[in-house]
Amino acid sequence: MVQGVISLMHGNRAMPMPVDFDWTVPRLKDKIEAVSGDPSERVKLILDGRMLTEGTLEENSVKEGSVVHVVVGQRQEPETSEPSVPAPTQDVPIIRQQIRILGSPADSAA
Repeated sequence: MVQGVISLMHGNRAMPMPVDFDWTVPRLKDKIEAVSGDPSERVKLILDGRMLTEGTLEENSVKEGSVVHVVVGQRQEPETSEPSVPAPTQDVPIIRQQIRILGSPADSAA
């Protein structure tokens, strides 16, 4: 068990985080949730331009003093199968019009 401190950049603030480098990425996300309140399933961790998704911190080259960026995704709204436009509450009558096509005056002279 190798212990150290990393910096978590959350927005424009840095938070020191004591860690064990044998922690998995999901465990670090759970620790971040306990501190920040951000749900771990919405937390994305970025180190040197790459997203950390699995493995241990050591396997992901997280070292003493590393700066890990924390990005929190938006909450997904559940999709509904209901139409976005409500159905009318009463039947709307369809009006049909008859249209007479009149010929030009030159046609009637012939």
